[in-house]
Amino acid sequence: MKATMGLAGLLCGLMSMPAMAEQFIGTLYVSSAAVACSGFPSAKQWFDVSYFPRNHTTNGDTTILTISGIGVSGFRMSYQADAINLVGTTFRPVEGNVIFGGHNSFTSQMRITSQVPAPTAATKAITLAGNINNFNGRTGCNVVFQATVYDYP
Repeated sequence: MKATMGLAGLLCGLMSMPAMAEQFIGTLYVSSAAVACSGFPSAKQWFDVSYFPRNHTTNGDTTILTISGIGVSGFRMSYQADAINLVGTTFRPVEGNVIFGGHNSFTSQMRITSQVPAPTAATKAITLAGNINNFNGRTGCNVVFQATVYDYP
């Protein structure tokens, strides 16, 4: 019952996004991962990624970064920060949700240390770099990532 309610909450949250939300899609590369990650994720691991930059066109005040497993069937994790700018050197709290054989919610910390270029209505591609502390809600599982995402009409 709890997993069903959590999944329903996640889906309702996604449905409350603006109908024309501006999304960028691409790949995310984990360049380093702490020992506490126990191999997932591992350094040199790739993921599919969707990125909804904060205050970009119709996105509103929320940043969403969704990671889907390449070669990890059914794995999907979403990080969301409401009214917080993740771009900068300071780690910020993010709400996390993961679907992998069930649903789990957690809190992590993230920062996007580089976002080039800053998104505008004409932006076709963005390169991101950053860190996620407590990846997948696991204490001490800290990762460094890079991503390239492209405008998805």
